[in-house]
Amino acid sequence: MDDANARGERSAAEEMAKAEAKLLLKGFNFNINAVLGAVLYKPFQADAETGEISIAELSPARDVRSHSRDF
Repeated sequence: MDDANARGERSAAEEMAKAEAKLLLKGFNFNINAVLGAVLYKPFQADAETGEISIAELSPARDVRSHSRDF
């Protein structure tokens, strides 16, 4: 998607500011067995400009499904 910058000089934050990039990531999951909503039990906010993800008062033991605990 980034035609302006050379490989290694691209900025994810720059590209995520584009509507077409956001559409590509809608519903994206890294792994069919680890769909984000099935692994993370806490609401989160994502800043498209900085790429920062915020999760208030996250307790991994309580809010994240772990392989050893749940499978």
